[in-house]
Amino acid sequence: MSFLFILWSILFMDPIFSLDKIKWIVSEDSRLEIEGSTNVNKYNCALIDYSGTDILIQNDEVGVGNMSWAGDIVMKANNFDCFNPIMTRDFLKTVQAEEYPEIRIRFLELVGSRNPSQKEAFYGKVDITIAGVTKRFPVSCQLVTLSENSKKIVGSQSFKFTDFGIDPPVKFLGTVKVKDEIKVNFELFLVGKK
Repeated sequence: MSFLFILWSILFMDPIFSLDKIKWIVSEDSRLEIEGSTNVNKYNCALIDYSGTDILIQNDEVGVGNMSWAGDIVMKANNFDCFNPIMTRDFLKTVQAEEYPEIRIRFLELVGSRNPSQKEAFYGKVDITIAGVTKRFPVSCQLVTLSENSKKIVGSQSFKFTDFGIDPPVKFLGTVKVKDEIKVNFELFLVGKK
């Protein structure tokens, strides 16, 4: 008798913990900036003209209070501007924009706990693809609730050009050398998809 009750419970009752999936569009207002330096100065390259069509999925574990996010952000390499024509040209050549026109960030299960605060810390992994090479990195970021239908994910990630098999550029007979480490800062504005 108890076996039949357990079987009936498994087959016909709602599970205690279920997943609630919500789709969010990554808005064209989102920002991504790359910071780097040379032995002479610093530089910034910003993503301009982002299309705003990528989707991130929010998974809420109902009954547990945990939340996770996953999805891809795809950017056109040629849409980065270093605010100096020579620096922009060198950056696009370095990331091999002609051969590999897309730079991709894949969020792999950013996990955090759902709480009533406006800011929530999330941790997880991202796959970053540059010049056709994909590498996985740990990432921490913050989810900020702006309104019922809008949020933003803010964070940064450091890595090296050589992680992707890219040699940092050297210019002017070796007098200007780009340092290997760069930092990516991102602010992704999300709008609930209806």
